[in-house]
Amino acid sequence: MIEISKTFTISCAHILPQHPGKCSRLHGHNYTIEVAVEGEVGGDGMVMDFDALNDLVKTLIVDRFDHKFILPTGNAFVRRDSVYWYVNVPKQGEVRIPVNMCAPIVIKESTAELLTLEFHKILSAHAALTYLGLRVRVWETEKCYAEIC
Repeated sequence: MIEISKTFTISCAHILPQHPGKCSRLHGHNYTIEVAVEGEVGGDGMVMDFDALNDLVKTLIVDRFDHKFILPTGNAFVRRDSVYWYVNVPKQGEVRIPVNMCAPIVIKESTAELLTLEFHKILSAHAALTYLGLRVRVWETEKCYAEIC
């Protein structure tokens, strides 16, 4: 088995409303997403074409999340009208973000761990990756990451 890997960068804003510290305030990260696939080398000499992997991740993850506000819709702190998403941050008030600036995602919080799980879920559902081992690592900072294999 051979593993190939490609990295991507997305810049996103988010809030962790229940966090006891500074992460409860609106802030952002330049996330590095490493996507690795493992499999047998095929007749073409590749596990998977790097361009195909690039196009897949760009379409399913990068284009959806880059330069957006990551909006976890799976909690009670979030509501929406036709123009805005609202995030109620305890002890701080409500943050209003235009709908077109948000990347809604059905998770409870936009932590590195839950983003990693969701990105893995999104990618593993794609037919091109069905028969390959998949590893996703999301770096929130240059020193901190979450990974799922």
